[in-house]
Amino acid sequence: MNWYAIDEPRFRASHDKVSPRFTHGAHAGMYVADLVESFMRDEERPEGLTPLVAAGWRGGLYVVFGNRRLWALQQYKDRHGPWTGRTPQIRVIVHEFPFSHIEPEKLRHSFQLKALDAMSSVNGGLRAVLQHWRR
Repeated sequence: MNWYAIDEPRFRASHDKVSPRFTHGAHAGMYVADLVESFMRDEERPEGLTPLVAAGWRGGLYVVFGNRRLWALQQYKDRHGPWTGRTPQIRVIVHEFPFSHIEPEKLRHSFQLKALDAMSSVNGGLRAVLQHWRR
C-alpha cells in the first residue's frame, strides 16, 4: 500500500458510471455527493478513507475497488482548486498486471475477474459519471 496525492494523473475510474450512494463500508447508505461536501467542510479528510484498490496497467492505475470514493475525490479536487500546502493524500493498494504476485492462484483469478468485470469505462477511465437517482 502506498500514499498518492489525490491529483495523481494516473488514476483511472474502471467504471463508466457510479451509483450515487455507497453500498458498503464506512459510508454505507451515504450519498457520494455528501462525502464531497464533508471534504469541503473539513469534516472528513481523504487520508481517512478506506484505501482504494487499483490495477496497474499500461501506465494507469485503474480503480477496481473504490470508484465512488475516487469520484468524490475528483470532485473535491475540482471544487477546492490548487492547494497552497501539501495536496491531500490517499492510500492505494496497487496490483500490477498480470497480478502474478497475488497468491494463492484462486485469489489471483478472482482479482483478475473482478478487474475485467469492473472495466466498463468508455473514456479510458478519465472520469466516471455519477448516475442520477432521486433521493
